[in-house]
Amino acid sequence: MRKKEKLNIVAEPKADFEKAELDLLRSAMKHSYTERFLMMTTLMKMDKMFRMAKIQIACLKRMFRNL
Repeated sequence: MRKKEKLNIVAEPKADFEKAELDLLRSAMKHSYTERFLMMTTLMKMDKMFRMAKIQIACLKRMFRNL
């Protein structure tokens, strides 16, 4: 490869996931206890909803039969 061709290659920066995670933790610590509590309860409600959700096979069979 010639020098000019090497200069035209764009190098992607490597992702620094540890720094991103620490930045998220630092920003989360700036929130008040009330905001943290409300977010946690929202996440807990969603988790409970997803755990209780179930797809009935008979309903799926009827749905695909009509296609």
